[in-house]
Amino acid sequence: MKKILTCVFLILVILGFLILVISFKMFTVSGGSMEPTLKDGEKILTNKLAYLFSKPQRGDLVLVNAEEKTWVKRIVGLPGEQIEIKDGSIKINDKVLYESYIKEIHTYGDQRVFLDKGQFYVLGDNREPNQSTDSRILGPVSSKNILGKVIALISPNFKLLGKQNYQLGY
Repeated sequence: MKKILTCVFLILVILGFLILVISFKMFTVSGGSMEPTLKDGEKILTNKLAYLFSKPQRGDLVLVNAEEKTWVKRIVGLPGEQIEIKDGSIKINDKVLYESYIKEIHTYGDQRVFLDKGQFYVLGDNREPNQSTDSRILGPVSSKNILGKVIALISPNFKLLGKQNYQLGY
């Protein structure tokens, strides 16, 4: 009986370890495109299975694969929406997006994009000119290119990263 319990325990430990390896990825932030939320050199933890049973939401921090690189960005636009950046503001379906987490209130750029099914508009939190390679440059990101949801800052200080405050105006 003791051997059976030991085997079951070892199997559970191995399965738990495999789930951790499959589900989570550590990533080091490179550059200042996500300041002030994330800074260059900080380590984050990403849940690679977060969107297996749910859909990405506005405000989520995600790892994105684009142009053979991995980027950390924030989801701003969702499938089926019209995104317009003009005169320093972002409008989603003609409603102004107010974000409490961005470094600059002024978002640089001038474009209008219609998101198809499975497309997302992602931006860095640092909206100053030439500070973030994001959907303003790369275009919409396919759901296939979202590698996971950022759930925690690991280093230098541990901090769970929940949903940030934003509001769609009139």
